[in-house]
Amino acid sequence: MQRTRSISIKSIRLYKAALYAFLLAYFLLYAGSNIVRYRWFGILFAVVIVSFTIYFWYPGFSKNLSRLKELSYDNENLYIIEKGVEEQIPFYEVRDVEIVSLDGVYQFNLFNKQLHGGAVRCKTSMWYPLNFKTVDKELNRVRGLIIKAHREYRDQIGNDRGLASFN
Repeated sequence: MQRTRSISIKSIRLYKAALYAFLLAYFLLYAGSNIVRYRWFGILFAVVIVSFTIYFWYPGFSKNLSRLKELSYDNENLYIIEKGVEEQIPFYEVRDVEIVSLDGVYQFNLFNKQLHGGAVRCKTSMWYPLNFKTVDKELNRVRGLIIKAHREYRDQIGNDRGLASFN
């Protein structure tokens, strides 16, 4: 068996902290520019915009960040590493792999909806737009392993799925 290879970044906490810091800096700069430009109306406008953003946008943002997991794989399984615990999922349980956002977050859709809500997300690289060729090459290799596992699983099950009257 081949040693496992990592798909996602190792420092998910660092990525989350960097996004929260960027978000906070954006809000502070936005509020500061409005206060300097419009004085009291700017304070009111900044408070309203920031509160609406936090109320409507932040819950979805934090939910998406909490769904990011650290993933690795070998020739037969996908490994989800969460809080130091490694969970093994066979490739035939993975339906497909798709990109979810432009900054390199990929989603592994699973057949079993009870496992992680039917999908596992991972951030492939901190520098995704710049190194998309290497990330796409790695994920195409994973897609090939998934297709191979589906084919082998179908061959293994074979005639077991046929109706008894036709056997």
